[in-house]
Amino acid sequence: MTASAETVQAGGTFEVTLSIPQLTLKTAVTAATQVQVDGKLTLSTGATVSNPGNKPGGTAQAQSTTVPAAEVKYTVSVAAGTTGKVTVKAGELKLTTGAGGGGTGGENEVWYNCTGVPTGTNNVRLKVTLTMPTNAKTGQESTIGWSATNDVTGYELEAPTTLPTNPKYFAELTLSGGGLTTATAEGNVTVTQGQPITFQAPTTPAKVKPTTAGTVTVKPGSLKIGASSSSPTVNCTLDTTQTNLKSYTFTVTGGSTASNTPVPTKTTTVIVTKTPVGGNGDNNGNGKVNKTPKGGAETGGGGEAGPDGRMFVLTGTALVAAAALGGLVLRRRTARG
Repeated sequence: MTASAETVQAGGTFEVTLSIPQLTLKTAVTAATQVQVDGKLTLSTGATVSNPGNKPGGTAQAQSTTVPAAEVKYTVSVAAGTTGKVTVKAGELKLTTGAGGGGTGGENEVWYNCTGVPTGTNNVRLKVTLTMPTNAKTGQESTIGWSATNDVTGYELEAPTTLPTNPKYFAELTLSGGGLTTATAEGNVTVTQGQPITFQAPTTPAKVKPTTAGTVTVKPGSLKIGASSSSPTVNCTLDTTQTNLKSYTFTVTGGSTASNTPVPTKTTTVIVTKTPVGGNGDNNGNGKVNKTPKGGAETGGGGEAGPDGRMFVLTGTALVAAAALGGLVLRRRTARG
């Protein structure tokens, strides 16, 4: 480890270079892979690292176990008003290889740059596990599991004093394929001032409803902690220097969707005949009913008067006949006298 200058003015900066020697991997890489170097520096009061996090190191070629030597540089800023000596000590050194891989599960570190956290703890590493749906279909809702552990030594996400009571986390996922772009898992966190935050299981899992069949790729996205996702206290975005962020995939098949075409209604007409009450037909035995139109009495019928009406007609006829006969008798008697 070397410094770019022996003296620096208050408010100025200088560079610290870490020299990484040639490395030998335990197993050969199948494709060209660049080693990522993440060095922690311990500084005296008044000095901070302005560009912490991962830096590219040597590249191992395909089918090789050798990683060439490389150098990485960190910029140290000295606060205004600082006097005396600035001490720099080497801390934890982390080397990672591999570009990650797809799958339906597993564990992988996700590197974040966070705001709203205690000073000097903005460089965060979480072990995030995503669980993919196994029977996703178009037009149907599926869920993606999300969990995280906050136990990467030296890179914990610590709880600030500004967090509200009963804060929540909002873990965003980025998706491509299936007509999907983002999904968010929501859950509670357990906090103790100055201690790493504990993430509980999601109360609302990340839900997706694909619109097209095919392969969907999923990656961890931003992370927010606070009362709501729109106004978080802690806001963590992905560290753009991470090149081995693990991606996950799941397959969407065509699902059955309800048709919007109206179903035609079939109408069946049935003609029902009924024998009139009071008889089974006319005197001819043909099942028909003789019905005299109105005014039928003028033609000799009883019309619609019914049996009682016809009785009155017959009675009247008898009386007329009797009267006529009586008249004749009366006239005959008068002639004799």
